[in-house]
Amino acid sequence: MNKLASWWRPDAPSVLGLDLQASGVRLVELSRPTHGEFQLRACGSLPCEPGWVVQGHIHAFDELAQGLRQLVQDCKAASRDVVMGVPASCVMTRTLYVDARASDSEVSREVSVAVQRWVDQPLDELLVDHCRLDEVEAAGQKVVVVVSRRDPVHDRLGLAEAAGLRTVSVDLEAQASGLALMALTQVDPRWHAHDTLALLEVEAEGAHLQWMAAGELLHEADFSFAPLREVRATQGVEQARQVSALVDWATTQLHAPWSPTAESPAAALVVAGTGPLLTEVAHGLQRRCPWTVHLADPFELAASADFSLPATWTHQAAGYLRAFGLAINGTLQ
Repeated sequence: MNKLASWWRPDAPSVLGLDLQASGVRLVELSRPTHGEFQLRACGSLPCEPGWVVQGHIHAFDELAQGLRQLVQDCKAASRDVVMGVPASCVMTRTLYVDARASDSEVSREVSVAVQRWVDQPLDELLVDHCRLDEVEAAGQKVVVVVSRRDPVHDRLGLAEAAGLRTVSVDLEAQASGLALMALTQVDPRWHAHDTLALLEVEAEGAHLQWMAAGELLHEADFSFAPLREVRATQGVEQARQVSALVDWATTQLHAPWSPTAESPAAALVVAGTGPLLTEVAHGLQRRCPWTVHLADPFELAASADFSLPATWTHQAAGYLRAFGLAINGTLQ
């Protein structure tokens, strides 16, 4: 009878992870049975025209909504529940220390006062969230405060609704990428030898670098590509400049005295993201850094799924890390 009940058990609900960047949209549909591996149900991408998305802000709402609706249909995604992300450029994260004996309402009031001190904007124009951590230091109990303008979040909510989707949550993009990377460390033994991981995500407008250890975010930094210096510069010349600038910046960050990777011989660097620069950046860092450099492949998380990918997807796969993280977070909810 138990076997029959198991045979008739319905499929685990699936969730869409939607990563919206200036270069394009990446969509992943994941489900996770109880105590099972992630199942990849669908995936696909939609290229964005220049100017559609700038610094995380949507400037071509109708075009994106129509394209996203078509993308969901083309991928044959079954779910309409979606988790989206907000880029670091639209979010401020701060740490606050409070009395460990304070009630939740008292902490909320302290957070509101602190936000008014940090941001010169009315509270009704902001979205504020906070989380009390278990650790208590001499200064008090640590509280992580996240502040964002309402516009980027509401734009994403409206975009999902216009595309016929139901938003489960809007998360921080950097945290979603970190979540996917931590999930990868659980399924691949090669990660077990590394005590510290640095994740560099390369996108059309710049890059985001974060350091993690034991699933905890240690530090993060952002890089923006400089404007085109010569209008007549060929695409190859300009890309070479961008690669050189990004590799120089990342190498400096990774070797800085305060960097978690500076004194960690067991560290590893993971490169993810999209665009023609990705492979060259990974190769450049491999030549300049003493640590192992990996190109992220989040599809390893769903290796048991009945879903095959073309062999040519070696580099395209690295662009889906954040979408996987968003979808994973959705399955946890």
